[in-house]
Order: sequence, then structure tokens, then C-alpha cells
Amino acid sequence: MPENFVQFGWHELHDEVHISFVELAKENPEIEFVIKHKGVKWEETEALLRNINAFNVGNLKIYGEYDYNTHKLILESDVITGFCSTALLEAAIAGKPIVYPLFAEASDSQYSDFICFSDSLDMFDIAKSNKEYKKILIQRLLNSEVLEKTMKLRGMQFEKYVSSLDSSATKKYSDLIINESKKNNKYR
Repeated sequence: MPENFVQFGWHELHDEVHISFVELAKENPEIEFVIKHKGVKWEETEALLRNINAFNVGNLKIYGEYDYNTHKLILESDVITGFCSTALLEAAIAGKPIVYPLFAEASDSQYSDFICFSDSLDMFDIAKSNKEYKKILIQRLLNSEVLEKTMKLRGMQFEKYVSSLDSSATKKYSDLIINESKKNNKYR
């Protein structure tokens, strides 16, 4: 484990991604941009966004965890970006282009074991710098095609981390719970 792991968090990546995203919104006033946060460490994100005047960018919407339905937002969006979130897997099976930032401390090999979905990064468009991040986001707005082989990988990853795609997950979980209850119930 890295020496400073106790204080570790994706702080540089967080800041660089948000700054780049807001800059992109300012550079492209004809495109609507959306930031949807989960509420985790919102104070840190809010301070950064205030510092770069993000709340004054007319084509930038900023939603909290409960302000807007995540699934609806994914379906309405042309391109998705994020890091270490199952929302990326939801966007993946919706066939959306996904830009995955892999710069700042995320590019440091000492943290490679902590990169989410590291075994399947091929399902994303990988940005290795702020500049590349902005470039890929705009490119994917113009070309949103996701290859069939990428969609297959996305489906496998969704099933691995979230749920079965054949809608049998509820039955599988119900059967598992019932079986475990029977095994552990001394009054059966």
C-alpha cells in the first residue's frame, strides 16, 4: 500500500477534472454541461466550483445527489464522464460514450491497484491529461458510436459489479436469501 494512503483520495484528479470540465463549458456556451455530485465531500467540490465561478456559467447545470434522477440524466446525456462510480456502468449499458480521466494521481503507478474497473478500461475512452480530457469529450459529442465488442465488455462488467442483464437478479437474490434463511433457521 502507498506510504501516504491514509490521507489518500483522488484530490488532484477531482480538482483537475472539475476545472477542465468548467473550462470546457465556458469555451462551448452552445453545449449544455452537467455536474451531478453524490454529496460525498460536497463541501470540497462546492468550494472549488465557487473558486472557479462555475455557478455563474449559464450552460452548466450543477445537481446534487437528489436533485435529478441519475438514470434519466444518463439517458438524456450525449457523453458521460466520471471516475469510480457504478453510474459509469449504467451509462455503459445505455450505450453512451464514457470519458474516464486517468491523469493526476490516477496516472501514478503506486495507485494502480486502486483504479476502479482497471481490468476493463477498454470500455471507456481514456484521457491521460486535462487537455486530452477536454479534446475527447468534444470528439465524443461529435461521434457517439460505441463498438459492439465494447458493448459486450460493458455488459460483462455491469453483471460483475451491479446485476444480471437478463432481469433474473431479483429471483437469484431472493432464492439465495431464502436458502440461507433455511440453512440458518434452527426451527425449520
